[in-house]
Amino acid sequence: MNNILVPKALDANRKGRLTLLQAVGLMGWVLFGAFPFLAGVAMFGAFIYSLITHKFNDIGSIILGAIFNVGFAAGLMWMGYLIGGRLLIDMLFGQVRQIEGVGMKYSGSGGSGRGKVYYYSVGQMNFQIPSYGTYKSLHNANVVLAYYLPLSKTLVNLESTYSITSYGSRGFQRLEEAERNAKKK
Repeated sequence: MNNILVPKALDANRKGRLTLLQAVGLMGWVLFGAFPFLAGVAMFGAFIYSLITHKFNDIGSIILGAIFNVGFAAGLMWMGYLIGGRLLIDMLFGQVRQIEGVGMKYSGSGGSGRGKVYYYSVGQMNFQIPSYGTYKSLHNANVVLAYYLPLSKTLVNLESTYSITSYGSRGFQRLEEAERNAKKK
C-alpha cells in the first residue's frame, strides 16, 4: 500500500495534522519495532525477577548478569525504539511538518551490498522510502510540498506545487496555470 501519496489527507496535513488513515498505514513499522523492544523488556524483567528470588549465588554472578542481561536488553529496546518508537511518538502527537523544494528520487545499495534502499530528497531533507512501488509513484524533478513527521522524519504525504516545463525560459510553472493552459488547448 502506498502510504505517502494520500490525497484524502492533504487538507489535514496542510493544517499540520496526521490523519487516522495515515497512522494506520504506518502501524506496520511500529509493530515491527515492538518485537525487539518487548523482548528487551522481557529480558530486563527476567533479570529483576532473578534478583528478587535470589537466583544468583554471589556478587560476581550478579554483576556478570547485569552486564550481559541488562546490556543486551537495553540494546534490544534501543533497536525497537529506532525502528518504531520514534514513529509511535510522532503518531501519538499527530503533528505534521512541511518542506518545499525540488523532489528528487535516488537509490543506493543496502548494508552489506544486499538490496536497494530508496530515497526521496526535498530541499535539504532526505526521506527513506520503504517500498519500490511507492518509490516508483513519487514525483521526480518537480517542486513539491512534502509533509513529514518531525521526530522520525517519515514522509507521509506529497503534493506538487510547480511543474518543470520543457519550453521557454520560465523553467517552473504553477500547476494551476498549467492546467488552465491545457484546458484552453
